[in-house]
Formats: sequence, C-alpha cells, structure tokens
Amino acid sequence: MKKQIGLIFAIIFFLFAAVQYNDPDPWVWIVIYMIVSVICLLQWLGKTKAKVLFFLAFILLLGALTYVPALFDWGQKGFPNIAGKMKTTEMHIELVRESFGLLICALALSYLGRFSRGR
Repeated sequence: MKKQIGLIFAIIFFLFAAVQYNDPDPWVWIVIYMIVSVICLLQWLGKTKAKVLFFLAFILLLGALTYVPALFDWGQKGFPNIAGKMKTTEMHIELVRESFGLLICALALSYLGRFSRGR
C-alpha cells in the first residue's frame, strides 16, 4: 500500500483541482493542486527526489504561514464553521480554507519525501 500512496495522492489532488471552479480565485488553486498532483505522480513513478518534495513542501508551508493573521481572525470570531457552505460569505472562511489547503499539500509532499528517502 505504501508504494501506491503517491498515486493515491496524485488522484486526490487532481480532484481537489477539479472542484476549484467555484472558488473566488480558481486558477490559482487549480494550478497549485495540479502541480502537487503531478509531483505526487512523479514520486509514484520514481521520477523525483526527496529533496524536491521537501523543498516544495517547505515553499507551501511558507505560503500557509502567510495566512496566520486570518487564522487569528477566525479564532477571535470563536472558530465559526468553515465547512458549512461551499459559497463563502465572509473572507476569513476563504482564507482559512486556503491556509488548510496549502498545509495539506505540504504535509502530503513531506510524507512522500520521507517515504522517498530510500530511492
């Protein structure tokens, strides 16, 4: 199963990209998720190195950290539900979701990088 995780991640991130059409900034997120999907596919094929995966995970983590003020804002509002409606009516909902999306990407690539060390 561990061998197939890169392929599973590639499919998941492809699906993430596919549902971004209704996002306020869809092309940014389609591109991000497609890049992560392709990198996961390359890892599964053994065509990328752990260093590349860790570097991209680090870049994505830095991107997620830029959303820290939005996370604090969300906390000050009492952590209201961010998953209830797909259409966002408040900006903090969109920003928190985006930060979690980048964090998920970073964690997935880090996991694959750790798994790829032996290659």
